Amino acid sequence: GASPLPQPADWLGDYVLFASGNLWRIRISPADRKVVGKPEQLTTGSGNEEMPRAILSGEEGRWRIVFASTRSSIDLWSLPIDLITARLLGEPGRLIREAAPRTTPSFSADGGLLVYVLRTLDGYSVRTRILSAGTERTLVQSPVDVRARISPDGSTVAYNPSVTEKESVIHLIPSSGGEARKLCDTCGLIYDWAPDGNKIVYRSGQPVRFSTVDVASGRQELI
Repeated sequence: GASPLPQPADWLGDYVLFASGNLWRIRISPADRKVVGKPEQLTTGSGNEEMPRAILSGEEGRWRIVFASTRSSIDLWSLPIDLITARLLGEPGRLIREAAPRTTPSFSADGGLLVYVLRTLDGYSVRTRILSAGTERTLVQSPVDVRARISPDGSTVAYNPSVTEKESVIHLIPSSGGEARKLCDTCGLIYDWAPDGNKIVYRSGQPVRFSTVDVASGRQELI
């Protein structure tokens, strides 16, 4: 079936005004309040246009629309702190200069190896980066968003093939590259590794519950 329309924002006479990246309108029949025709795009801005409101401008059929236009940039930054006093030791620094959305970073315990998820026009990829050298490796390619966390010793990356709430599969793959192995079919979304690297904490269910899965045996235990 057709995808549902975004939440209506306001009326333009017999039209409903709504935002979906740009501003759109769609006609509603006054007689039976059913949708007539297809949505019409009103704006073509490059920003994310949202929260529109409309008022009559004084002339019949002419409207004035006010809305917010925002732009976002998703980058990875580092901030040096003293772990004992929680005091800042310097200014924030951007880790990677190339312009592409990078999310959900995690570090090995020694801070030398970073894993994150890169989003491009082709999909998503789990990537590792050796910070001292600036070299990167792609471990996993996916058409949908994934979730990944690196083990404390930096040897292994655990990941969910997708980030939907129904996702329960966890895979393990060497951070140096190679074949992935399935750790469990009925776990949940990865939260993080235990400090000793022997277990992975994940969340699942409604209401949300936290559990662990043993990396060696696959044994699951509710926390």
